Amino acid sequence: MDINDITPFPYDLFDEHFDRYPDFGTIISSRGCPFSCTFCSQRIISGQRMRYLSNERVINKIKILVDKYEQKKIFFADDIFTIKAKRVMSLCDEIIASGYHKKVSFICETRGRELSMNEERGRILLAKMKEANFVSIAFGAETGSERLMATINKSETVQDNIRAIEMTHEAGISADASYIMGLPTETAEDRKMSIKVAKQVPLDAARFNVACPYPGTALYETAKAEGRLNIGEDWVNFSNQHYLSNDDLPYTPEGTEKCELVLAVFLANMRFILRPKTLLHMLFADSMAGGTVVSVHSNWYTSAKMWSAIFRLAVFLTHRSAVILFRGVVRSKFVGRNHNSDSTST
Repeated sequence: MDINDITPFPYDLFDEHFDRYPDFGTIISSRGCPFSCTFCSQRIISGQRMRYLSNERVINKIKILVDKYEQKKIFFADDIFTIKAKRVMSLCDEIIASGYHKKVSFICETRGRELSMNEERGRILLAKMKEANFVSIAFGAETGSERLMATINKSETVQDNIRAIEMTHEAGISADASYIMGLPTETAEDRKMSIKVAKQVPLDAARFNVACPYPGTALYETAKAEGRLNIGEDWVNFSNQHYLSNDDLPYTPEGTEKCELVLAVFLANMRFILRPKTLLHMLFADSMAGGTVVSVHSNWYTSAKMWSAIFRLAVFLTHRSAVILFRGVVRSKFVGRNHNSDSTST
């Protein structure tokens, strides 16, 4: 059970094709999560018992990534990086003592409640993380609806996340968040609440995903019991960003059409990303935007390869957005017209 007994990660296996891995700087410094969110499949993999790498092992990983592979950003992919404040404080002290806070920036993920439930301790922790050059923290905010927060068994509230994001912003650290749309019993009003909250709080980036009922989760069992579980060939549609390529979603809640949900998620992302402040952060900030998914490197605009990639992405998104908008708008009007006709005849 001691993860310090596990053989160190073999970064050297990537040496031959290192140019294919632009964001190579990833570390998992702890495993497990004590919570039981209905949508999370990580518990099937790592369980609910928390286990930690020693600071020595973590610093050695940083050393390899910075000194050998010249990484400028390191992402801590722990489920809840700040769940043990004393451990994070100690690790930050060692990062500072080793001088790596001057050579690399750090990004992590956590839960809002772990920072906001004790604001004084949270502020002290954030100040130490800022000193160690943590430039961005991503929160699994999930929803702007308190009702849905209870439904998905998140063990925190919308207000917990709002306060944590405000505290992170006040500490001078970028705050990112990810939201889920298409949860059981969710309504169009619930989705509007998520967008409203995301735009009101000081977020530098946000990502809206579709609910994905992964095997082993309570959400999977719910979708199965409702008869609304849709498993594509080779599970190809089991991705929370699948809506960008196809309408064949793995699950939609009762009372919601697939096209309606795809349109809602698409518009939520566009309304947030296409704001000048968000675009500037995504393109030029020293962090990962969009819930730790989109990352660009300094001076990216001098690369012909990058401009080519941007052009291909723009063509793809233009075509897909046209399809989503046409199907979503036409379908919603058709359903609405039929609904009104039925109500009138009744």
